[in-house]
Amino acid sequence: ISVVSGTPVRSDTKVGLDFQGLTGVPVIALEGGKLLTDSAPVTVLIAEPGAGRSMTQAARDALGRVDGVLADNAAPLKTTIANLQVFSEGLARNTGKLDGIVSGLERMTGGGAAPVVKVTYNLQPADDFSAPIKALKGQFVIPEPSSVVQLQTQRFVITQAADSTRFPEAQWADSIPKLIQAKLIESFENYDVAHAPTRPIDGVQPDYQLMIDIRQFNIVSDTTPVAEIALSLRVLDKDGKVIASQLFRNSQRIETLDAPGTVRAFDIAFSNLAKELVAWTVQSF
Repeated sequence: ISVVSGTPVRSDTKVGLDFQGLTGVPVIALEGGKLLTDSAPVTVLIAEPGAGRSMTQAARDALGRVDGVLADNAAPLKTTIANLQVFSEGLARNTGKLDGIVSGLERMTGGGAAPVVKVTYNLQPADDFSAPIKALKGQFVIPEPSSVVQLQTQRFVITQAADSTRFPEAQWADSIPKLIQAKLIESFENYDVAHAPTRPIDGVQPDYQLMIDIRQFNIVSDTTPVAEIALSLRVLDKDGKVIASQLFRNSQRIETLDAPGTVRAFDIAFSNLAKELVAWTVQSF
């Protein structure tokens, strides 16, 4: 071929066959060339293998290579797609849990909604005893009461599921079992501080243990809401033998179903129950 004399053809210029227009008119294309060390005229340029292939043929060759790769890896690709399907189904089933995890991380890092500021309420022990007529004989201890998991909380427990979030801003001063243990000991101290039961002490064997099971400490929100408390008491001797038992129950109407009104009802119900429990224990021993 002949080119314009001013065309910068070098010895490293690449030559190939290109196709232009909709009909694919073939043209010879010269590309690049930087070597200037040889200043003699270039008479022959050697095209690279495949330079005369059309774009269609090149595409066919490329697709053929892709098809070969897919054929060689058909089994691993099938397994990968199946695993992706299982993973996506797992994500769909656990969307709620994932939302909870993300919300927890948000709260842990200081994001999300502002936490609700809770008001802590204490329980009042029985305290208006007359002068002790009889003192407890022997050393008594009150271990932490047992209860179902639902009562092992600081929240106000409500029997109706629809009302379970009625007091989101209120909580007891301690978990319900620990709170009852502390307030029963205080009630005995208010009766006779010199002979009142204590918490268990490591290495000291008491004469009697007052084992308490909490059956109820909740709000019954029926037509007339009430504060319900029920305690089962068993007295064990040094050998772990049950020598006495009694069930104590008291309820008080909640005049205003809000946190302060509910706490007032629990104070009255617990005070009445604690007086009865202290009197029964003193008379029995």
